[in-house]
Amino acid sequence: MGIYTSAHDPAVSIEFMLRREFDCNRGGFGGIANADFVEYHWYTAIAAGLGFRYATANEAKRSEIKLFIHRFGYYLEIDLNKLLAFSSNTSIVNGSQVTIDYENGSVAISAVIEALRAVLD
Repeated sequence: MGIYTSAHDPAVSIEFMLRREFDCNRGGFGGIANADFVEYHWYTAIAAGLGFRYATANEAKRSEIKLFIHRFGYYLEIDLNKLLAFSSNTSIVNGSQVTIDYENGSVAISAVIEALRAVLD
């Protein structure tokens, strides 16, 4: 698992996974396969990649995708920069205290990326 200090670093990792999934260059698939987009809209980017895979997946892969969304949807709704700001398992997001299941935001982001990699492989 990577330890991230910048939201752009995990965004680049996700960009490369999406480029492979969509078989495109940087900025392909309407600009979604681009770290600059992913950094601020990672839920949209990941959902696009999973939706693309889901369309042609068998039932086992569809179950994996559904499980990923169920397990990580909560984290995907938090902006990468805000999630990275978690120095512990609690932080204030949009004025409310939020608790995550990981020791900090970097570890949570790493878990999401590793799980996404497994689903897309």
